[in-house]
Amino acid sequence: MSAVKQFVKNKIFLYVSYALAILAPIIAAFLVHFSDSASSWSGLVALYFYGLFLPMILRRSKWVVYYVLVFSGIGILYFLFFTVLSFPVKGFLFGESICYILALVGNAGVFSHILLTISTFEKPEERPPAISDTALVSYYTIGWGIVGYILLSIIDLGSMPTLADFLLLAISLAIIGFVFLIFVILKIVNYFGADRHKVVGLTLGVVISLLFILTHIVGLFEPIEEFSIDARFRLSAGQIQAKNIDAGVSLYEPNPRAHKAIQIIGIDQQTVNAYEGYPFSWKYYAKLLQAMEGSKLNTVMFDIFFLDESKDNYGLRELAESLQYQILQAQATGKNITLTKAQIKKARAYLSTEMKKNGKVVVDYPFETSPMDPRILESDWMQERLKYLNKYVIQNVVPTPYMTAQEWVDHPEPPIARIGKVLKGMGFANIRKNERGVNRKMPLVIKWRGKLYPSIDLMLVCRYYGIDVTKDVEVKLGSYIKLMNIPKKQVQIGVTGEPEDVMVKPNEKRTIIIPIDEEGFMYINFIGGPWSFPAESFVDIASSERGDYGFSNPDYFRDKILLVAMYYATGVAKDIHTSPFGDMACIGHHANALNTILQQDFIYFAKDWVNFLIYIFIGLFVGLIVPRVSLGKAMGIVSVFAVAFLVEVFFVFNSLNYVHIFFTPYIEMALVTIAIVAYRGLTEEENVKYIRSTFSKFVSKDVVNELLANPESLKLGGEKKEITVFFSDIRGFTTISESLNPEELVSLLNEYLSTMTEIVLMYKGTVDKYMGDAIMAFWGAPVHNPDHPYLACLASLKQIEELQVLQEKWKSEGKPPIDIGIGLNTGDAVVGNMGSSHRMDYTVMGDTINLGSRLEGTNKVYKTRIIISEYTYERVKDKVYARELDLIRVKGKHEPVRIYELLDVVNREDFETYKVHEE
Repeated sequence: MSAVKQFVKNKIFLYVSYALAILAPIIAAFLVHFSDSASSWSGLVALYFYGLFLPMILRRSKWVVYYVLVFSGIGILYFLFFTVLSFPVKGFLFGESICYILALVGNAGVFSHILLTISTFEKPEERPPAISDTALVSYYTIGWGIVGYILLSIIDLGSMPTLADFLLLAISLAIIGFVFLIFVILKIVNYFGADRHKVVGLTLGVVISLLFILTHIVGLFEPIEEFSIDARFRLSAGQIQAKNIDAGVSLYEPNPRAHKAIQIIGIDQQTVNAYEGYPFSWKYYAKLLQAMEGSKLNTVMFDIFFLDESKDNYGLRELAESLQYQILQAQATGKNITLTKAQIKKARAYLSTEMKKNGKVVVDYPFETSPMDPRILESDWMQERLKYLNKYVIQNVVPTPYMTAQEWVDHPEPPIARIGKVLKGMGFANIRKNERGVNRKMPLVIKWRGKLYPSIDLMLVCRYYGIDVTKDVEVKLGSYIKLMNIPKKQVQIGVTGEPEDVMVKPNEKRTIIIPIDEEGFMYINFIGGPWSFPAESFVDIASSERGDYGFSNPDYFRDKILLVAMYYATGVAKDIHTSPFGDMACIGHHANALNTILQQDFIYFAKDWVNFLIYIFIGLFVGLIVPRVSLGKAMGIVSVFAVAFLVEVFFVFNSLNYVHIFFTPYIEMALVTIAIVAYRGLTEEENVKYIRSTFSKFVSKDVVNELLANPESLKLGGEKKEITVFFSDIRGFTTISESLNPEELVSLLNEYLSTMTEIVLMYKGTVDKYMGDAIMAFWGAPVHNPDHPYLACLASLKQIEELQVLQEKWKSEGKPPIDIGIGLNTGDAVVGNMGSSHRMDYTVMGDTINLGSRLEGTNKVYKTRIIISEYTYERVKDKVYARELDLIRVKGKHEPVRIYELLDVVNREDFETYKVHEE
C-alpha cells in the first residue's frame, strides 16, 4: 500500500492524469468523426463521464487516481477482448472501442466523488455541505453534457440531434437525480450515526447494480449473454459426435427429445456420388415420391427451390431420346413421326405430376432482401406464381404497431407455377443470423406488402395438426402465434380404442401459443448437435423398391414429416449455418424449430424488469453481506450464493425453459465485492490508527485487539449499552497538597494514578478521564463483556489492596498517607464519541453515571471505602461479600436506592483468573 501511495503522490503521474482528463473529450469527439462504426452517442458518453471525472481529479487527486487505475484496467480488458481478440463481438473498429474505454474510465469520477463524500465522515470538520457536493456534480454533468453535444454537432457539420442524443440527455438527468438521492441518503444516515462501512457497501451495491441496468439497456453485454444461452443448451442437451460423415447418416441414434414425426431424408455424400454431382435432375425427386406411395406419411417437404425449370428438362430429354428412337424406326419402316403438344406438356410435368399424385407435398422458397427489377415482379409469369403463393396468406392478424414497421425483406421468389399449383403448402425458408453469424431464432411469419406469410416450419406444423394456416392461425407480432381448432387424431377404421392426441401437451381449448418477437421470430429450443434427428439417405429411398418403404411396409413412414434437404455432402454447397452447437445443416435448424413447436417446448425470456430486479437483488445482497463479515466469510457466502445462482439458472432453464441474465450477474458480484474489499483495504489502515490512538491509552491491549478484530463492535456517534461505571476520589486531597511542594505532589499523584489505572486496564476496564485526583472508568464498552459488574468489583478491591502497599511505601518515604473512596453503579448509558468538531472524547453519559458519582461521595457519610448500588449487587451477589448499608435518595433521583458496602469476593482465585495477562 505504501508503494501505491508513493506512486500516487508522484507529480508527473498526477500531471499526466490532468492532461488525459482534459484531452479525453476532444479525442473522443474526433474518434467519433473519423471512425465509421463509432456513433455520436458513444462519444457523448465519453464526454459526459469525463465531465464528471475532471472536477473530481482536480479536487481530490489521491482517491481519484486509485479508481483511474481500476477502471483503466477494466477498459484495457474490454479493448483486448472486444477488439484485438474479436471476442465475442466481431467487427468493432478501433475508434468505437476507445470511446467505450474512455467512458469506462470516466466512471471513476462518479465513484470517487461519492466515496470522497463518505470518507469525510471520519473527520466531521472537513465535511462539505450536501448542497455544495450535489451542486458540483450536477453543474459539471449538465455543463459538460451540453458542451459535449455542441462540440459533436460542430464536428458533424451541423447535424441535427437524433433520438439517441435525446435519450442520452435523459439518462444524464436521471443520473443527476440518482447522485443527488445518494447524497441525501448518506447525509441522513450520517445524521443518525449509522455504520459508515455498511453504508458504503450498500451504496456501492446499489450504484453498481444501477450501472449494470444501464449497460443492459444499451446492450453492452448482450453478446456474452447470448453465448451463455448457448452454454446452457450444450450443458443441458449434449451432442452426438459424427464418426464418419462420408459413410452416411443412418448410423447415428437420434436424440430422445426429438419428436417422433420428424424424419430427415438427406442429400448426403452417398447421394451426390450416386447421381454424379449436385444439383441433379428433378427426376430423382419424382422417383423419391414414387417410392413412398402408400406409405401413410403426413407430409413431404422439399427444402429445394424449384425456381427455374429450364435448368432441368428431364422429361424433355426422355422425350428427345424417344424421338431419336422413333426417327431410326421411321427410317427403317418408312412411317411418319407425330409429336403433339400434349406429349411435350406431359414431359415437362413429370415432377409436378408425381407431386400431385402424392398429394402431401410442400416446398419452401426464399424471401430475397435485395431489390428485384419491378418489370420482373409485375410480369405475368411472376404474378401467376404469386397467385398460388397468396393462397397461404394468414388471415387472422391482431393489429399491433409492429405491423406498420419497416419490412426486412424485398420480395418472395415462389416456385414455378407448374409446381406451385399442385402443392399442399408453401412456406419461406429464410434464416436470419445475428451480427456474429449465429442462428438462434427462426422467423415463423414474414410481413410483405402488409400481409403475413407463413414459414415452412409453421406450414408443416399446420399440416401435421390438420389445420388451415389461413384460418386457424392467429398472429400478434411481438406476442404470439396461436394455433387453433386442433383436432384429435382418429384411429384406423376397425381398431378399437380412444383417439390418439396429436398434441404433446393437450388443453381444453385445443390451442398452442407460440411466443414470438416483434418481427415474428421464435427462439429455437435446440435439443442437441447436428445428428439429433433420425435421417435416411436420399438415394436409399429413391432407388429402393416400393416394397421396402411402400405398400408392403406402410407403417415405415406413417405420420412422418419428411424433410428432404442437403445434408452434409462435401464438394457442393452445404447449406450450413452456425448454431449453439456449432455448424449445423440448414435442415437441422428447421428440424429443431419444428421440434420446438411440436413438443410445445418453447423458450421464454425474462422481461427487462425481472432482469433489473436480479441486478438490484445481487447488488443489495453483496452490499449488505460483505461489509458485515470478515473477508473469508464474505468470500465463502458470495461463493455459495454464486453456486446457488448457477443451480437456479440451470433449473429454470431445464425445467421451465425460462431464460434470464446469467453471466453479467457474476461480473456484478465480482465488481461489488472487489469495490467493497478495496474500500475496506483503503480505509483499514485509517481504522487501525484511529482505534489505537483513541483506545490504547485507556483500555488494555486485549480490548484494543478485540476492537481491531471486530471494528464493527465500535459504533461511533453514540449508542445505548449496559455498563458498570466506576468513580474514585482521594480523601483530604487538599490537605495533602498543602503539605507537599508541587514536584512532590505531582510525583505522588502520578504514582497513585498510574497504579490505579493499571488495575483498571488489568481487569478490562476503560479509563474515561482524570478529574484532578479523581478517576472515572467503566466496564462493558467499547467491547461488551457480560461480567462487567464483577470485573469492576475485582478492580475496586484490588485497588484497595494495592493502595495499602503504596501507603507503606509512602510512609517509609515520609509522605502523608492517602485514602480513597470508590462508587460503582450498573445500568444503561450512552457510549460513544462525544464533543465538538474540534475536540471529541470517547465517554459515557446518563443517569447511571450520575448515581455512580453520588455513591463515591457517600463513602464519607458511612466511613466506607467501596459502595455499590443495588443494581450492581444484584448482578454479583453470588460472587461477593457485601453489607447492606441503607436505602438512600440521591440528588437527581426520585426513587430511593439501596446501597451496599463491598467487602471481598467469595473466590479469591478470581483475582488471577479474570486478570488480563499482558505479554
